[in-house]
Amino acid sequence: MTELFRYPMMLPILLLTILALIALLAWSSRRKQRILAQLGHPSTLYRMIPMETPKRQNLKKNLRLAAVLSLLLAVAGPQWGIELTEFESASNQIVIAVDTSLSMNAEDIKPNRMHRAKEALSLLMDQLKGNRIGLIAFSGEAHIQCPLTSDMEAVKTFLSSLQAGMLPQPGTAIGKAIRLASKMLKPYTGEKALILLTDGEDHHSNPLQAAQEAQQTGIHIFPIGLGTPQGDPIPIRDETGKISGYKKNKKGE
Repeated sequence: MTELFRYPMMLPILLLTILALIALLAWSSRRKQRILAQLGHPSTLYRMIPMETPKRQNLKKNLRLAAVLSLLLAVAGPQWGIELTEFESASNQIVIAVDTSLSMNAEDIKPNRMHRAKEALSLLMDQLKGNRIGLIAFSGEAHIQCPLTSDMEAVKTFLSSLQAGMLPQPGTAIGKAIRLASKMLKPYTGEKALILLTDGEDHHSNPLQAAQEAQQTGIHIFPIGLGTPQGDPIPIRDETGKISGYKKNKKGE
C-alpha cells in the first residue's frame, strides 16, 4: 500500500473523513424528513412543492461522496506506474556574477560596459544549454538574481533586467560575490564554476581569500575584466537619455 501512495499516512484520515461524511448525510436526511413531517402530510407537501425523487436524491449523495473521495485520494498522492528514484545530474553548475556598479555605464566599450557584458553573456548561455546556471548582481553588496536552474530562458530574462546602479550599495565587493556564489554551489556535486565580470578592483571584501576558499571546495573561477586601460568618465544621463554630466568624487574629480 505504501508503494501505491506517496503519502500513505493520509489513508486513515481518508477513511475517517468518508465515514464522517456518510454519517453527516444520513443525519441530514433524517432531519429533513422530521422537518417535513412537522410541516404537513408528505402527500400534501408533494402537491404543493415539487420534490426530488428518491432516485435523484441518492444520485446527488453518491456524486458528493465520489467528489470528496477523489479529492482525498489526490491528497494521498497515488503513484501507480511511477517509481521515485534519486540520481546525480551530469550537468555542470555555473554561477555568473555581474558587476552592476555605476562604472559599468562607462562608454570606453561601446555602447557601454554593461550592454556589452549582457550581450557576451547571452551568447555564452547559448553554449551552456543542459547545465544549471545561476545569476548574481553585485556592487557594494551581492544579491541573487536567479537561483541555479536549467531554464536558460529564465536566466536570460533576469540577465536582460540588469542595470548599472540597480543596487543601492555603491562599490565593487568582489569578495562578497564570490562567497555568495560558493554558498549557491555548495549543495551540488560535479563540476562547479564562477564566471565573474567586473570593471573594478576591490580592496575591502578580501576577494583573494574568498577565491582561495572557493577553490578549496572545487569551484573554478573565471574572472573577466571589462573596460580599456585608459578608462572613461562615468556619464550621468537625464530623463531623455542625454548626458547631463559625469560622476565625480567628493573632491569634485
